[in-house]
Amino acid sequence: MTHIWIRSAINPAIHLRMDASGTQNGGIGGKVNCQYYAADTQPHYVKTNEEVFELVSLSDGVFAIHSAGVPNVFLRMDGSAVTQFNGNGSGTVNCQLGMSGPTFQDTGVFQLVSIPNSPACALCLANHQNVFLRLDGSAMTGFSGNGGGVVNCQFYATGKQPLWTNGNNIYNEALYISGLN
Repeated sequence: MTHIWIRSAINPAIHLRMDASGTQNGGIGGKVNCQYYAADTQPHYVKTNEEVFELVSLSDGVFAIHSAGVPNVFLRMDGSAVTQFNGNGSGTVNCQLGMSGPTFQDTGVFQLVSIPNSPACALCLANHQNVFLRLDGSAMTGFSGNGGGVVNCQFYATGKQPLWTNGNNIYNEALYISGLN
């Protein structure tokens, strides 16, 4: 399986971070936030790296995002109450143990959305295609062991999606996803 990292398109130093602590005993928990990597650096795969993931294909065009460092832990995005655009984002993004459970189809299944005329993309929930993953690490200035910033959801009305142009710093939903060697 290919290991990947997910980073902000508007701030290339900001990467998605998933701390799965606490998911083993309750199924849902942990902490998802951002991690800062200096220019010309990126996450590398080691079992303790919380910024490395695997995309697990579920069916045509949809996938789950698995922690490469913690067995059976997946990204969980609850956008059930995210019904309108909020400049600060809303909803809950955390971790989930396993791919079963009554809510996994609504909270753990994603699809990639291309952003036209751009090298960036966005991630939305497959069953809530108006709800996108949002990374805001704007206050981060260096690596922090516990991460920082905010990872949550953003709503876009039907027919709308995040945009990105070089130098545009308003779309926290524009992302790059890259494979690791």
